[in-house]
Amino acid sequence: MVRKSDNEEVTKLHLITPALQKAGRNGPCIMMEYPIAAGQILLHGDGHKKLNPLKADYLLRYGASLPIAAVEARISPLQAEIDRLSRQFWASKDKVKANKYDLSASCYQGDTDETHHEQP
Repeated sequence: MVRKSDNEEVTKLHLITPALQKAGRNGPCIMMEYPIAAGQILLHGDGHKKLNPLKADYLLRYGASLPIAAVEARISPLQAEIDRLSRQFWASKDKVKANKYDLSASCYQGDTDETHHEQP
């Protein structure tokens, strides 16, 4: 199973980093996993807990000192489509005919989530 973090790392390794390098961004112009906001502090009674800081996948700089952009890797729309399709099932035409599946769009329209079944 592919975890979201695995997909993000693969996206960074194979797509984003090469594109940035091809555009001439390398060395001190690219900072990876750069903290862009301090971690939140949660108070618990007499103590506290500090959460991890918010990090950008990439911080792009102009020269070595001027930050100009934060880049965040995300699951591509294609991956979202693959995830959506994996929740569906496929049936052959013969199986649809044999089981008399109703594939008309009208049977799926409606505003309720109620399911009605006919008596056997």
